[in-house]
Amino acid sequence: MNAKTHYALSFYHLALAVRDTLEYVQNRQTYPLQVFNAKKNTLELAMNGNTPFNGFCENNGEIGAKIKEQMKEFYDTVYGEDKTFIFVDGDKVTPDHAQNLKVLDYIVPLKQSLVNIIRAYIEDQRKDGTLEEGVEEIIDLEDKFYRAIVCMVISDLLFNVHFVEFNKAMQESKGQETPQSNFCVNDIKKLLGMYEFIKQNARSESYPEFAVAAAKMDFGIKLMSGQSPVPNGSSFKQEFDNILKAWYEIVAKYEPLWREKHQIIWNQLVEFEQNAMKQNASK
Repeated sequence: MNAKTHYALSFYHLALAVRDTLEYVQNRQTYPLQVFNAKKNTLELAMNGNTPFNGFCENNGEIGAKIKEQMKEFYDTVYGEDKTFIFVDGDKVTPDHAQNLKVLDYIVPLKQSLVNIIRAYIEDQRKDGTLEEGVEEIIDLEDKFYRAIVCMVISDLLFNVHFVEFNKAMQESKGQETPQSNFCVNDIKKLLGMYEFIKQNARSESYPEFAVAAAKMDFGIKLMSGQSPVPNGSSFKQEFDNILKAWYEIVAKYEPLWREKHQIIWNQLVEFEQNAMKQNASK
């Protein structure tokens, strides 16, 4: 691995920590403290000192300043000393799911910004002849895996949480708008905005599975808004379950493909850093 590849992949490593924060938006029985601390350390290291991330932010004006501010707010909310989204008691990690949308609203733009940075560096390496085999492939596989899993998370929140809460509020008010129903509508709009952003930035020409699942998702949104009727013999639940299943099938396909390639790249990264440490120690 050459130095330029190592530099570019530092943003990939950071992007994984941002992506994997999605686990705290999902309802799980346990959230391992060791895994939480690993993500926290990755973010801390990137944000402090003479790092590629800090260098990029300092050298890219308003865009760099905005990304750095977003990253700091994200870190402070989820991992920082005064974090509000995660509560750690001993070895028990507990998310505050009332803040799921707030955290998603950090993850989605930050992840896209980091992917854009990585792709820009890859393009530079392609031009100067330093692009190494497997690097672009791992970025593409990870991106496909990420888009499926974040859409799966958004679908679950949209159809199984916030739409349910909206219907409950409207039933309780006998069909009249209330502050509670309006609050639900605002949350639904936020989720729809995130989904559209993810969809717009998907490389659909090389990702046909995403287009198929997105079409199902778009139909579900029309069902939810009353623009389309529920098909005969089906129900809201069946249609929404089919959407989640479509995203899950993509996750199930691309996660093992990504993990296999990730391990190869990761081993190369570790080897590069070990050699660098030996060289520095011998000076």
